Amino acid sequence: MNSFIFSRIETNKKYTNIFFLIFLISVGLSLRLVYFPYELPVTVDAFSSFRYAADIIALGHLPDSWMVPINNGWAIFLSFWFSIIRLDEPLQYMQIQKFLSIIISTITVIPIYYICTKFVKQKYALIGSALFVLDPRIILNSFLGSTDPLYILLGTSSLLFLIKNNRKFTLISFGLAAFCTIVRGEGIFFFFAIIVIYLIRNKITKKSISTILPSIGLFFIILLPMMIFRIDTVGTDGIFIRTATQLVETSQITNDYGYSRIFQSFEIFFKYLGWIMIPNLIFFVPFGIIQYFKNRKKENNFLVIFSIIMILPMLYAYSVPALDTRYLYFLFPIFCVLSSLAIQRYFSKIKVQNYILVGIFITILFSSVLFYEYKKDDWRMDKNYEGEYLKISQEVLKFAEGVNYHPMLGRYLDVEQIPNQWPISYDDISLKTELISPRQSSLNEFIQQNKQSLTHIIVDNKSDLPKFLIEIYEKEFEFLDLVYEYEIKENGEKFKVFKINYAEFDEKL
Repeated sequence: MNSFIFSRIETNKKYTNIFFLIFLISVGLSLRLVYFPYELPVTVDAFSSFRYAADIIALGHLPDSWMVPINNGWAIFLSFWFSIIRLDEPLQYMQIQKFLSIIISTITVIPIYYICTKFVKQKYALIGSALFVLDPRIILNSFLGSTDPLYILLGTSSLLFLIKNNRKFTLISFGLAAFCTIVRGEGIFFFFAIIVIYLIRNKITKKSISTILPSIGLFFIILLPMMIFRIDTVGTDGIFIRTATQLVETSQITNDYGYSRIFQSFEIFFKYLGWIMIPNLIFFVPFGIIQYFKNRKKENNFLVIFSIIMILPMLYAYSVPALDTRYLYFLFPIFCVLSSLAIQRYFSKIKVQNYILVGIFITILFSSVLFYEYKKDDWRMDKNYEGEYLKISQEVLKFAEGVNYHPMLGRYLDVEQIPNQWPISYDDISLKTELISPRQSSLNEFIQQNKQSLTHIIVDNKSDLPKFLIEIYEKEFEFLDLVYEYEIKENGEKFKVFKINYAEFDEKL
């Protein structure tokens, strides 16, 4: 009788936790749909993935003449959904791309929750998982339609299957790691991490070797065809060759700059690490680290191993430097585990802990919303501002044949030039207005080296442009004729577009 009662209690607990997990997914998805930028197209890297996916649909196979981006796993994934969803316009498919991204970002809470349950009770694991699905940066990232959500989901799921310590699950883990590496080349570091984690957890025995070798074999069986295809198409696999190149470049940086660039990468890493802890993680992660090391067990060493190995490609990126917090998002599942450890330690001895946990969840939700509202202008996620940038880009396209790349408008100039048809072949996209990166050190040099294509120059009073372009805003040069001026009144940003008078420019030279 007692065993029956206890089994019913455990069953009820199980269904209760599943209910709250579904509730958490629903809240995370609802929050994303509220802020979803329906009117805006995908840009930058996400636009490259869109073009590649569209070309797959148009050709009926992977393009064998171009590959941008080289890590084409996300684009291949998109092409599957594009092939089964029938719409009329490219912009509608871009919304599908972003919608898939937010779904993937939201369901990543499932493997994070189950990883957390390896360390804490289920109710604390739910709060730890909430820190991921409600984090404002993770929400923002899901709107971009980029590779990050799928990369994080595959990596987190692979880690979950690995720590279950079952032969079948280990094979699944390495298979997921292969797909993770196809999506992002940094996944090769994850592959090495799970090998080390497995061998430390299981030691080197006949049994462990009989599991790890087939798992590694499966990893390469999945990965090798894509590596060969990439090498045949663009001359690099985007994985091992890229990693070797990065190691050589890191060595070269050390030789050329001593260790100053290395210290710079650490400085940027820790600066961004502190920044992404705001607004919620900062209250839990530091104390969670203390709790982890105070009660560390051998089978939980994978957190340290995983973190150390996955930080390596991040440090390389920041040595370039690539100034973006996105590289750190792959560590969020670890932050959630550490946070859940802290939360359990904080509140496990309090009698009304369930009410407190509900209060924590509500606090996390409101702090995330308030922080997102506060930062959405800086993150370029304000629909009004972005709509204005889109409008200016459309105006510039009417008269310019070649312009300097501008960080605010350049994101839309390429997107606005795709034909309004579906499917779209890459060969059918001809750019009327070319974007030219201002890599030169002076205005005269920039114009002289791009005379064949550069017709106009865009400047403003706020963006991060080269100094010689910023000067144009206040000091209009005699060979530049102002043709377009626009002000975004809400934030005081003013744009000026100048036409280059080449007759006067040549006379001046």
